[in-house]
Amino acid sequence: MRNWEEIAGPGTAVATADDFNLDTRHGGRYDSVKRMVEAMIDEALDDAKARSEQRAAVYGACSLAFAAVEEHLKNWDAGLAQALALFESGDIDLAQLDKLRSPAEHRRVVDAIAQSILDVYGVLSSTQRMVVADHVRARLGRS
Repeated sequence: MRNWEEIAGPGTAVATADDFNLDTRHGGRYDSVKRMVEAMIDEALDDAKARSEQRAAVYGACSLAFAAVEEHLKNWDAGLAQALALFESGDIDLAQLDKLRSPAEHRRVVDAIAQSILDVYGVLSSTQRMVVADHVRARLGRS
């Protein structure tokens, strides 16, 4: 099996874990995305005429989802470093590659997001949920 330099040529730039660090790259990209999502939630709740107690419940549910994503991102650098080391190796270790899939960690994130959806579903009326869904579709260009 050929290594990366044999394929791409000596001295070819390869991305490092720092290039993909969502906490620090580009001045904190994750924080920027989180602020944009929070602003979209605020706008959607405004459109839905959500009451203060509904807003509090929605923000609480979103905080749990954000916390799960943030916990997942803490392991991003280590996983990327391992993936790149495997990628650069002379012979790829399929067992080590399989360990990178981390289904339990991904499952925790998906479960937290699913629980947040259920929590928000439970506090908004069907009309409000339709307004929020329409707002999100419009903002994402999927009307």
